[in-house]
Amino acid sequence: MTRTPFSRRRFLQLSGGLALAAGLSAAVGS
Repeated sequence: MTRTPFSRRRFLQLSGGLALAAGLSAAVGS
């Protein structure tokens, strides 16, 4: 894996967004 802080940051951002969306979906769905 290449050393790309931006890529890692982007991945973390996307991961956080997905987790947030999942949490919201679960909260609204229940």
